[in-house]
Amino acid sequence: MRIARKLIVLIVFATALAKAQTSQEQASASGGQTPQTVAERLGYPATSRLLVIHADDFGMLHSVNKATIDALNNKWITSASILVPCPWFPEAARFARDTHFDTHMFAVSTKPPLGVEYVKLGRAYGIPLLLDHHELQMGVPPAAVLIDRILFLEPGVTADQWLNAYENILRQVPPGTYELIVHLAYADDEMRAATYDQPNWGAQWRQNDLDTVKNAEFQKFIKDQGFILVSWRELAKAMPRDWKSSAN
Repeated sequence: MRIARKLIVLIVFATALAKAQTSQEQASASGGQTPQTVAERLGYPATSRLLVIHADDFGMLHSVNKATIDALNNKWITSASILVPCPWFPEAARFARDTHFDTHMFAVSTKPPLGVEYVKLGRAYGIPLLLDHHELQMGVPPAAVLIDRILFLEPGVTADQWLNAYENILRQVPPGTYELIVHLAYADDEMRAATYDQPNWGAQWRQNDLDTVKNAEFQKFIKDQGFILVSWRELAKAMPRDWKSSAN
């Protein structure tokens, strides 16, 4: 029995020693320190929840542009991405402020050559990319991935549950940096005609999203939950210093 106990003690000690050595090696690889989170790199506590509220499809139609510009001006959202090959792109481009490279509907993740060019563009211009640690990864250094997870509403939510659905998405996320994607427009004749056969992300969906981000109850929820709203301009300050210089 004594021999068995000694063996157990030795095994436990050896396991603990191996773990300690592994931890020391990891610390040495990172300069002796745990890599900082995006929040920490921006001067916020590690326990912070940073949130980009991002409008998709800027430039798609005048109705989308009007809703997106209203939302940006009123600070209901903190970001928007422009669809270049769309008829109302010039109007959206005139309003553009912050810069980051985005991928519509995660397109760059479906074809590797597109992903390669996506990363090359970001590095060539020193501009951050929309990537996350969950679904959208392109083999870039972890420090260059500024978003922990991209959040969005799935089809199947009724209009009377729209606000609750968004609150439920946000309430459960742990500390980290997130992008919540919304689709904004006024449900006018232009928008209804353009999306008459699209119940998902159509005119009423986009009006519901607009009504949600401008809703004082939703804004209070964001504040009460302790979210820190940030833009891509602010997130860009957390990019690695060699992001542009390491371009191939």
